[in-house]
Amino acid sequence: MNFIKKIFFLFSLVLVFRLEAAHFHAIIIGDSQDESIGDSVVKDVKMMVKMVHEMAHLSGLKLNLALFTERENLIKKIQRHLAKMHVSPDDVILFYQSSHGVKWVDIPSDFPCLLYQYENRAISLEGIQEDLWETQPRFLLSIADVCNSLMEEFVENEEEDLSKMMRAKQITSAKRKSIARRCYRKLWRQSQGSLMVSSSQPFQLSFGGVQGGFFTKMFIKALKEASQGYLQADWSAILQRAQ
Repeated sequence: MNFIKKIFFLFSLVLVFRLEAAHFHAIIIGDSQDESIGDSVVKDVKMMVKMVHEMAHLSGLKLNLALFTERENLIKKIQRHLAKMHVSPDDVILFYQSSHGVKWVDIPSDFPCLLYQYENRAISLEGIQEDLWETQPRFLLSIADVCNSLMEEFVENEEEDLSKMMRAKQITSAKRKSIARRCYRKLWRQSQGSLMVSSSQPFQLSFGGVQGGFFTKMFIKALKEASQGYLQADWSAILQRAQ
């Protein structure tokens, strides 16, 4: 009996270590130096960084955040980070980019190419998704808040202030955190596979304003609703609400 207890104890330690060792790899890229969309991108990046910290903390995952906002040698910096990034089978990856994007007619994909204008390069979102998926994470989510059109435009519109999103329920802080913890654990610890999301369909523009990209704002709003118990903690429900 003591022998069985020892085995169970050791197994428990291994299980706990495996859960605690899981990482939340977040790669956030923003073309904050662009003259036309830079201010909007800065807002996007700030919102996503804050959201990533909250999700990693409440889901119990160790955050590994890589933030890229400077144009010089951007692609090489991203490549170096990906080359040294160690991904375990229980890890999750979030790739997010807010920048210009374009639709190449000779690339058979409904998803956009991400523009790195300072380096005169464009990389397909699908290509990035495939490369990240080859690292074999448990779950991968790639998001591009970019245009998917043949011509870039940027229209600055007034949008409701984020502070007016939703009125929180009259519940205690501990209860609110408990709801958010269950939400993020379900989204990041129980999800498997990969998702790829673009803010625009083929040949469409993607819009933003002084408060950030419209899709990024709606995505974060949907995540907040789920974390507060107003929306089902399910990626399909969240992405549908963010449309």
